[in-house]
Amino acid sequence: MRRIYESNALQRETGPFTPNERSDGNKGPSVPDGDDTGLLGTLVPDAISERAIAIDVSTPKAVYDENEPIPFHVTVYNRLPFGVSIETPTPLLWTWELPDRPNGAADETADPPADASRHVFSGDERKRFDKRWLQRFQVSKSEWERAAPGTYTIRVRVNLPGSERDQHTSETVVEITPQS
Repeated sequence: MRRIYESNALQRETGPFTPNERSDGNKGPSVPDGDDTGLLGTLVPDAISERAIAIDVSTPKAVYDENEPIPFHVTVYNRLPFGVSIETPTPLLWTWELPDRPNGAADETADPPADASRHVFSGDERKRFDKRWLQRFQVSKSEWERAAPGTYTIRVRVNLPGSERDQHTSETVVEITPQS
């Protein structure tokens, strides 16, 4: 019985139609690495790609005790069956806020870098992010105040210019009750 390494089956031929081993300098097609939009996705105009992206937000429950962190789940998804890509003005794909206190939501979104970024979605892809609100509002750079008991709206939006479209924003309402 011949072994595979004795049969020369692992050696490449050097004919004109035989694939060559790739070197680091030869990346192959001109599509960038990690780009999953495919051929059809490269033909889709930015305006359609932007309309294809939607966002949703949810919380595990609707009522939370005072000082209890409020986790929320954000899903950004492509509604088309083929890949698309969108360009955002900053590296952040999405942002969140409390509409009554827009500056009090999160300190990491207060001053994002001004570099534009391209985000790629394959067909029907969903990207899920988990965040939490610690029931605090930022008053100054180093000062935070606790949220009073009451009802609050958590709003998320895709970080696109003019993202006031319905599919680019989503809200969920939570209630904070006093501890007993």
